[in-house]
Amino acid sequence: MTDVAALILAGTGGATAIGTGVGWIWKKIETRMAAIEAKAQACEDREEKADSTIRRLTWEVRRDGQAVRLLFMELHKLDPGNSTLANVAVVLRQQYQPELAMPDDMADLLARIGAQSQLERT
Repeated sequence: MTDVAALILAGTGGATAIGTGVGWIWKKIETRMAAIEAKAQACEDREEKADSTIRRLTWEVRRDGQAVRLLFMELHKLDPGNSTLANVAVVLRQQYQPELAMPDDMADLLARIGAQSQLERT
């Protein structure tokens, strides 16, 4: 019985040591996971703030773009030969690169200005 008791005692001591080691490793893993989750949450917060800013700026650009188009078209109606129109047309063509869809009304107006500029040069 003494040998069995010694084996049980040795096994218990070994299991305790292993359990302590596993507990220590588990605590390290939990700490690391908590740090990763905190960083992920901070990243999500920054992303949400950036998305909000992008939505606001997109709205402002659209609003300002509509105002510019209205003014640009009105100037073209009042004074189709105005030299400023050609300069504005250049700026607008640069703004609406191929990856950005130019509004149809603006494209039509730029085509008319281009045609007007060609007539004036000849």
